[in-house]
Amino acid sequence: GAEPVAEPVAAEVPAAAPSKENSFQEADDRSVTAAARGQNEMGYDWSLALPWQDAPKYASFSVKLAADANFDPLGFADTEDELIKFRDAELKHGRLAMLAAAGWPLAELWDKGLAQKFGLPVALTSDGRAPSVLNGGLDHINIAFWLAVLGGAAAIEVAGMSKKVPGDYGFDPLGLADKIGEDFVAAAEVR
Repeated sequence: GAEPVAEPVAAEVPAAAPSKENSFQEADDRSVTAAARGQNEMGYDWSLALPWQDAPKYASFSVKLAADANFDPLGFADTEDELIKFRDAELKHGRLAMLAAAGWPLAELWDKGLAQKFGLPVALTSDGRAPSVLNGGLDHINIAFWLAVLGGAAAIEVAGMSKKVPGDYGFDPLGLADKIGEDFVAAAEVR
């Protein structure tokens, strides 16, 4: 008898690790497919922000938002246009809150020194607080300042009407979106 000849065994070749571009594309495809089924990116029919609640209606829209956790417990965003409008408002209010959180104490710290340097009256109240509805002192602020603030806000609002991405006014003086990626910058701002 002839001895049986062993069949050559093909060596297992490890699969190539997915490239960064492919993994992003796979995640993007998974998001689009899940959205078409009314599910979040993980494929679940519930909100990431409120796990005991069903995913909101907008989870089935084709719009993708940075750092989205499917939070719309009252169902306000019932169309894609409404969703974009609400995200834009969220970004605007968040930016104003950040500016106010820094500007309020800095105004109280620097107003007296800057006013003296430029020969202007001090705008702080008698007890050194920034003028506001609660602190008083708003009647001492020049009307030209109020008009300039309202005009600037209106100009920014009008400029933003033509943008396609919520909150994108094209203002990136440090070029962060180019250096570290637009998706990261957009998600970091929301989180």
